[in-house]
Amino acid sequence: MYKFKFFVHCKGWKAGGYENVHFAETPKEAKKTVARWNEEAKERAKRLGEEVVDGLVDLLEITPITDEEFVEDYVYA
Repeated sequence: MYKFKFFVHCKGWKAGGYENVHFAETPKEAKKTVARWNEEAKERAKRLGEEVVDGLVDLLEITPITDEEFVEDYVYA
């Protein structure tokens, strides 16, 4: 299991957005998830006639974790 940290861009936010984490079974899956989120953000901006900024995601790191760490982060957080 892998935990991946990412930054979500939000115009108007003091820090320009926020960091968050999510989980994937492989690093490839984590990268595909971020790519999908970015495509969704671009499609949403196009529908709304806006410049694409909000919702774009930068992948910051991918870290392998144990099943126990996953349970602790995901289930009990």
